[in-house]
Amino acid sequence: MGNKAVTSEIFTLGNAANPVRVAFFRGYHAKQFREGQGYPRYECSALLDPTNAVHAANIAQLKEIGIRVATEVYGADLPEDLVKPWSKGDRKPYEGYKGMIVLAMHNSGNKNNPVPPRPVLVNRAGQPVAEGDAEAPFSGCYGIIKTSLWAIKNTYTPRVSANFKGLQFVKTGPAFGGAAPLDPDEFEDLGAGEDAPSKGSAPKASNKNPFDDEE
Repeated sequence: MGNKAVTSEIFTLGNAANPVRVAFFRGYHAKQFREGQGYPRYECSALLDPTNAVHAANIAQLKEIGIRVATEVYGADLPEDLVKPWSKGDRKPYEGYKGMIVLAMHNSGNKNNPVPPRPVLVNRAGQPVAEGDAEAPFSGCYGIIKTSLWAIKNTYTPRVSANFKGLQFVKTGPAFGGAAPLDPDEFEDLGAGEDAPSKGSAPKASNKNPFDDEE
């Protein structure tokens, strides 16, 4: 008899008026959680604010679905050491986590399917986006998230995990661990001034390392 596995229906976190903040976003390129360990994965964390009515409903839904999935796999007497995919942000030393409930989601490859399924990423209009596009998600933005919960009974630590199914960009926010995508309008049109190189000539090389002044 094989290992028993159960996956919930896909459900939504946040809405256009009450989006969730995104952290630890890796949705464009799958990467190992730790270099040299395990299969590549896409990942994302959702910051849910318990004082927001929509987020509070999402948190209650998470718990209800989590209990249902876990019970189907482990039975009515749930293991005391059951690991859940959400936790209190106060336990983490990260900016913006205080007071939040944090849901960690990921899609990992495995022995049979080394390449994990890529989450669907769209802009405000619901159109697919790629890294660097306008309204492309990044860590620190606000969005609407699609997720599902799953559990499997095997020889490892009992747990309920969350899939990262998709993310719709809603609005920008202070970036976590780096800058938000740069808008080309941040640069001015330099025109053809005195310093512009003539046709066929290359810009003069500089011996200065462009990163020497970085803090």
